[in-house]
Amino acid sequence: MAGQIGMEPDRTIADGFEAQARRAFENLRVVLEAAGATLSDIVKVTVLLVELDDLAGYRAVREDYIPHLPASTLFVVKSLAMAELLFEVDAIAVVD
Repeated sequence: MAGQIGMEPDRTIADGFEAQARRAFENLRVVLEAAGATLSDIVKVTVLLVELDDLAGYRAVREDYIPHLPASTLFVVKSLAMAELLFEVDAIAVVD
């Protein structure tokens, strides 16, 4: 699925890194469920961070949502901050 960001249903961007990361994973969960999948079906994630210093925070949040360690790619993309974003995640899930 395409990139998910920390945007609330009312189109407000969540405040702070952890809140954005959690919201993005919640959004990812909703999209997966609509497709008949779960977070456990994820085999690959791509993560965009504004600050590499948020890596530990990302890992902590990911562990709350994805108990296994899928393949992953991480990029630091400073320009996300221009849109007030601190985090973005996309994923590939495999469903039988």
